[in-house]
Amino acid sequence: MKLIDDIRGAWRHYSTQALAMGAALQGVWVAFPDDLKAALGPDAVVVVAKVTAVILVLGLAGKFVDQSHDQQP
Repeated sequence: MKLIDDIRGAWRHYSTQALAMGAALQGVWVAFPDDLKAALGPDAVVVVAKVTAVILVLGLAGKFVDQSHDQQP
């Protein structure tokens, strides 16, 4: 395994941003009080899971996008 050359610029990568958004979404969901989760209903769990899955799939797709022109020196 080899690290990328510009490790400080890794936050600019689409895949890194998508992984951070997926982790943030799950973190917010875990932080919600149980009574709020219950008030939202059981479908809310499914919605949060599906949104997270879509974000992570987009992050995976972001690994294959040429982002060399997006990075600034």
